[in-house]
Amino acid sequence: MTKKKVNTNTYHLLHEADKSKTMCGRQVAGDGGKRPQVLLTATLDRKSGKVCGKCQAFKEGKPAMKKQRQPGVCALIAQRLTEGVATVEIVIELRERFPHSMAGPTTVSWVRSALKGGRVFAS
Repeated sequence: MTKKKVNTNTYHLLHEADKSKTMCGRQVAGDGGKRPQVLLTATLDRKSGKVCGKCQAFKEGKPAMKKQRQPGVCALIAQRLTEGVATVEIVIELRERFPHSMAGPTTVSWVRSALKGGRVFAS
């Protein structure tokens, strides 16, 4: 099975007032002033890679849009446990919805004990 190469070259714009951060709030340098941990650019026009969506929105004066996220593995398990679904059925559904997840029966039992302890999972 061949993996597709994903372009991870996301460039960030330097903040005008605070030069140690980007427009989206990321730290430019690591701890102790080490080399930059993010790729920086001065323009929105990139030939290779892309500009961070939040940085681009701030530069253009627009509010940054948040992605709509679907509930994660733990939230799905918690929802199914409260509905009274069996562990085996939950694991089968997890494998279908999240094929790359390592979640299994152990994760289901962990969420079950966390729910008994009063933990709330966002859904």
